[in-house]
Amino acid sequence: MPFRVDGVFMRVRASSERTEAVSRRRPCHTDGALAALEKLQPARCCVRRNSAWDGEVQAADLVPGDVVYLRVGDKVPADCRLLQLKTSAFSTDEAALTGESVTTSKDLDVVEDAKAPLADRSNIVFAGTVVTRGHATGVVVATGMSTQIGRVQAGVDAARADREKTPLAKKLDEFGSQLTLVIGGICAATFAASVPRFGSPVFGGNRLKGAAHYAKGAARLGVPSMRLASISR
Repeated sequence: MPFRVDGVFMRVRASSERTEAVSRRRPCHTDGALAALEKLQPARCCVRRNSAWDGEVQAADLVPGDVVYLRVGDKVPADCRLLQLKTSAFSTDEAALTGESVTTSKDLDVVEDAKAPLADRSNIVFAGTVVTRGHATGVVVATGMSTQIGRVQAGVDAARADREKTPLAKKLDEFGSQLTLVIGGICAATFAASVPRFGSPVFGGNRLKGAAHYAKGAARLGVPSMRLASISR
């Protein structure tokens, strides 16, 4: 019975692609912190640019030194040090950062201790918190993952990534390693068994052309994650 090389390629390749599809369903937390942080930030904010207030500036475009205007209902776009209170009182809801259920009053008093707890930093408003009372201006001191909420999200993401893998994840890793060895062995055996066919009339007696044909088949088998259409061209 003739040895059906192409059939072996197709069956093993299909098995590999199914395994790859299952692996893609496993959660990936590489960008988890950034994604969570984006949900906490407003899309736009009011920033002083060119000696005028611009309320359509993308929050992601803020840099340290920008002056922002904050009012009731606004999400704070970055960590800011208050410059001026426009009303007699100003407060924010910091539940997203500290878990406190009560609002926190803010003022312009300088906090000398650089390591003071977040709740004691009365002259700082934090990214992701919400203004619950008053109007004020502040200068941006930290953005993105450098903000306090960014650091919290990064810590959560790191802890999640370091967490022990589930039994399913371990089995998938083990199966993937075994499948790699099996595919490699079948690939090598198939190529070796095809050597006598290199000079087949199908290839015009050109052994080099025949070898290239079967090598391409081996590549399809060994690299199922690549787009096979580009190899076939």
